[in-house]
Amino acid sequence: MLDNIQRTLRRITAEQVMLGIIFVLSVVFYLEPTLQDYPENAAIFPQLTAIAVLIGAALLLTRRYLPGPIRRIVTENVSIAQQIEETDDDAIPDQEVVEEETTPEDRTLGAVYGLEIDNTLFVTVTATLYLFAGWAVGLLYVTPIYVLGYTLWFRVPWQVGVGLAAFASIIIWGFIRFLLMPFDQGELVSLMVVGVL
Repeated sequence: MLDNIQRTLRRITAEQVMLGIIFVLSVVFYLEPTLQDYPENAAIFPQLTAIAVLIGAALLLTRRYLPGPIRRIVTENVSIAQQIEETDDDAIPDQEVVEEETTPEDRTLGAVYGLEIDNTLFVTVTATLYLFAGWAVGLLYVTPIYVLGYTLWFRVPWQVGVGLAAFASIIIWGFIRFLLMPFDQGELVSLMVVGVL
């Protein structure tokens, strides 16, 4: 019996773990507005988003058991970048393209300093830390730091990183202002204000 459990655990991939976490988080984000007594108009967006994410994660988790046509749709690889590259190559047939063989890991800040960290692992860990920190102190304060760190890691030009951080902050502010979402309030900060900590 222990061997069966070990074999099953070995077959679980990082993608399945990430999809499981996303599935659980979508359930949490669906229930959160109801449990926290959000205004009805503020609860609509997170709940609809959570339902879409929940359905997508469920389809990806169960793709091996889906009927053929649905499985083909769910497992089809779509690459916008590949389509753009093919169009660009067709437009300029005589130009010789010299490309260096680099992997996505070679283009990270970690590669510059000799750290070999898988991109999926990096995104999973940092997104989890972002969500936890956002829960603790408020997404309004954590979002620009996360976006700047993320863009710095993937060596995006700093001007673009600052612009994306500002844009993300404006989006969070919009949720606070127009949908009355409490993204500027964290649970730990709220406990400190109440005097529990």
